[in-house]
Amino acid sequence: MDDGPMEGVKSAARWLARVLRRAANRLDVTVDTQTWVMKHPRRDMADDPDERHYELQYLRWLEPFIAGLPSGATVLDLGCGYGRLALAIAGRRPDCAVVGVDHSPPSIRGARAHAAERRLPNCRFEEADLAEFLSRQDEASADLVLFVEVSFFAPRELGVLPQCARVLRPGAHLFGAFRSQWFNLVHSIVARDLRSARIVCDARDGRLWGGGHRLWWQTPAEIQQAFTVAGLTMVAPCRGVGVLSALREDGVGLVQPASLSDEERSILLDLELSLAEAYAAQGRYIVGVGRK
Repeated sequence: MDDGPMEGVKSAARWLARVLRRAANRLDVTVDTQTWVMKHPRRDMADDPDERHYELQYLRWLEPFIAGLPSGATVLDLGCGYGRLALAIAGRRPDCAVVGVDHSPPSIRGARAHAAERRLPNCRFEEADLAEFLSRQDEASADLVLFVEVSFFAPRELGVLPQCARVLRPGAHLFGAFRSQWFNLVHSIVARDLRSARIVCDARDGRLWGGGHRLWWQTPAEIQQAFTVAGLTMVAPCRGVGVLSALREDGVGLVQPASLSDEERSILLDLELSLAEAYAAQGRYIVGVGRK
C-alpha cells in the first residue's frame, strides 16, 4: 500500500498543529502582557503635573457630589491607581470613608504611601479585582462610586457597571470617565495608521497602533446607554476631559499641560471647562454621571 498520501495528510496535520500552538502562545503572551502592563503603570498619576491638570477638571464636576455627601458616607474609587481622586476626596471630607480599589500592586503601595504622607486616616486602599471586590460589598452600601479611566485598557471592566449600581444607595451617584472614540481616531490619523482608524470607526474595541493590548472606546450616546442598562439615570450632559490638550505619549499633537506656565495652565483649564459640554465627544475621556 502506498503511504504517500497518508504521510502528506500527517505532515499537513503536524504543520497545522504547530501553527495553532504558535497562535495560542501569542495569545497567551498578549493576555499576559496586557495584564502585566495594567498591574505595573509607568506613571504616578497622583504626583504627575500633567495628570494634576485633569484631576482639577474631574474635581470641578465632582465638587457638588462631594459636598452633598452625608457625614459618615462611603466613597468607592474603583480603579483608583495611585489614588489621585480618592486622596482629594478624603482630604475634603475627613468625616467620610474613602476606599480606593485597584489590582495593581505598585499603584496600591503608592496610594497608601500618599495617604500616610498626607495623614488621611479616612482613606484606605485595597488591592483587588473590581468585580470580585464589588461582589463582597453589601447592596446599597455606597454613597458615591468613581469609575474613572478604567475601561479603556481593561474592556471587561465595563461589565461591572451593573454591580456599581447595585452597591449604590438609592439617590447616590456613579461618576465615570471613558476613553473617547474621537481621541483614538485622531491618534490613529496623526500616526498615519489608517488600519487602526478603520477599526476605531467600525468597532468599539480592538488592538490598535501595532500593539498587543486590547483597548476600548466610546461615544457619549454609548455611555448614556451603558448607564441606562445598568439602571442609572444620567443627571448631567456628558462632558469631555481635556478637549484642547493631551499628554506627550498620547501622540495627537495638542498642547501638553506641563509644558505651560502656571498662568497658561489656568487659562487652559478655564477654556477646557467652558468647552467640555459642547465638545464632549472630543475629550481625551468622556465624563458621565448617573444616579441610582
